Amino acid sequence: MSEMVETQVLFRVDDELLSALDRIVTERGFKTRNEWFRAQIREAIEAEARRRGAMAVLDRLTVAGIQDEDIVRMVKEWRSRKRRR
Repeated sequence: MSEMVETQVLFRVDDELLSALDRIVTERGFKTRNEWFRAQIREAIEAEARRRGAMAVLDRLTVAGIQDEDIVRMVKEWRSRKRRR
């Protein structure tokens, strides 16, 4: 198992923005800004992974030469056959 290496991230914000952040952190049940920040980063990475996964699926479904109209026609035909059953 690999050892976790931590890197410090610093950024500057004005007092008003920091106060707003502190209210949000508390309202969302986080104990510290650091805990909140890590959760936000984790959420962003997971969302990106889901988006990339969905795009990979869509890329596999792409068929050259088929237009949107063709897909609509195929779906209508499929629904029509399904209703007749």
